Amino acid sequence: MHEFSLNSKFKSALPKFIEIAKGAQSEAFKAKRLQTSEEYSAIRNKELTSRIVHALFMDLDLVGSQLSYENHALLAEGLKKLLFKALLRKNEIQCYELRGEKVIKGLFEVYTDSDFNKNGALFPAELRNTGDPVERIAADYISGMMYSFAEQQYKVFYGKSSLDALYGG
Repeated sequence: MHEFSLNSKFKSALPKFIEIAKGAQSEAFKAKRLQTSEEYSAIRNKELTSRIVHALFMDLDLVGSQLSYENHALLAEGLKKLLFKALLRKNEIQCYELRGEKVIKGLFEVYTDSDFNKNGALFPAELRNTGDPVERIAADYISGMMYSFAEQQYKVFYGKSSLDALYGG
């Protein structure tokens, strides 16, 4: 909410956000088994997410031939932009992003190395003879991977402990 209050573009969406947050807080206080602040926070956060989704869903309407928000477009846009910005400031998010970047770049290097990946042998059979440049094939193949599979493949090529360090190779 603080991010909304500081941003002139999204400030007008703050009252609706406060209303939703107060409702979530009130509902969380009604929970029977609140024995720790972690339990309260978990219930409040689930309720907040649920109420935001509900408010935005109920606000959807056809504007011309486009599905759009009738009254809460700034709330939706603000949540998307400001929360993304706030999350990027968190150290663990930065580390997760750096780890993902290391995996993607590493896999791209492996799959585009013509000595290591001779004739595209490391690609699935259906990608080997497409006629596309190897860089395009590698990018398409990597982008279609689930993160857990990409990480698994990275470890196959670089070693099991290769992701233990984010800096220095």
